[in-house]
Amino acid sequence: MLLSEEELHELNRIADEPFYWIRKYVPEARDWEEEFYTLVDNIKGIWKECRINRINLSFALTWQITDDDSNPLKIMDYSELQKMQNSNNSELIFVIDIRGKIIDSIKIDQEITHVSIRHISQIRQIVIFWIGPEFQVFCQGFTWTPQNKGEVLREIKSKRRENLLSMDDIKSVIDTHFNQYILDEARVNYWFDGKKNSILMPTPERIFQKSLWDFLNREVDCTADREPMFKDGSRCDIRIIVDYSSDLYFIEIKWIGRSAKRHPDKLEISAQDPFEFDVARAIDGAYQTKKYIEKNNSIGYDQRIKLAVYLVYDAYPNPVTPINYGSEIKESPLLEILEYRLVTFSPSVETRGIAKRKGLA
Repeated sequence: MLLSEEELHELNRIADEPFYWIRKYVPEARDWEEEFYTLVDNIKGIWKECRINRINLSFALTWQITDDDSNPLKIMDYSELQKMQNSNNSELIFVIDIRGKIIDSIKIDQEITHVSIRHISQIRQIVIFWIGPEFQVFCQGFTWTPQNKGEVLREIKSKRRENLLSMDDIKSVIDTHFNQYILDEARVNYWFDGKKNSILMPTPERIFQKSLWDFLNREVDCTADREPMFKDGSRCDIRIIVDYSSDLYFIEIKWIGRSAKRHPDKLEISAQDPFEFDVARAIDGAYQTKKYIEKNNSIGYDQRIKLAVYLVYDAYPNPVTPINYGSEIKESPLLEILEYRLVTFSPSVETRGIAKRKGLA
């Protein structure tokens, strides 16, 4: 006996689309389609990072949006979640709302594995995401096993495409990230404790890199990778590929100013005798980025670089940007310089004396 065309179609849908598969078992999922696709796309992104240190995470989904601010953690705070997991002997399942906010945790008194996670999804009749060596979704004990998981996950993001920012205007993309995530520590902390507007935390380039990489993969119609290797063996901070056009971009991130540092013979981090990255080093970095383009943009390569962005964060209390990089950098057709000032002041400080400056008093 053969399956009907309708039955074959349904099986293919279940295999290829996790939302359709979950909707078969969870009726309330019908009200959360857009949020669910966004959540899966975000979890897929952090899965790539979580595999590096091999501390597995698991998220039990509740179909709700919570306003409780008692726990500020979200799935994107995976480094902090992995620390919590490690301190609890890998026995935690984090409970999340549909937007990825951590609202609770389940301690199962044994190390979590994909087998135990699947069993819990069955006995509690819930959806659980497994972030281990593989990215898996369990629903009421059933495992989502698409025929081509990588292609399906890319398709999930394409379903959100109309809501994503376009790489056609990369300056607007970087501006949006700065204004919504970086400016005045909106969503990421980078000033050393007690030294706001003067000294950054150690290795600030890693902080800025991770924030931008997360933003690109969540909010922009592209696929971004951290520290990928160039054809010549060198690395850039972020490489971006636009799926529908195969356009290739890369971003090199630098900062200027002062940062705290960890003393080699001590465990503590100190703002005394801070490390300084000055204007001269920023200019050196711009020329290095130009060399990256020249060495890795041969006509023989499958994907050629459409544009490189040299992104500079100015952390000096008295900002020194814009920087004069010289005509060779200014006239480079494939290199765009973007500079942002990190130091912010309260409106009362910024407007003090404005009447005289405007000739009104």
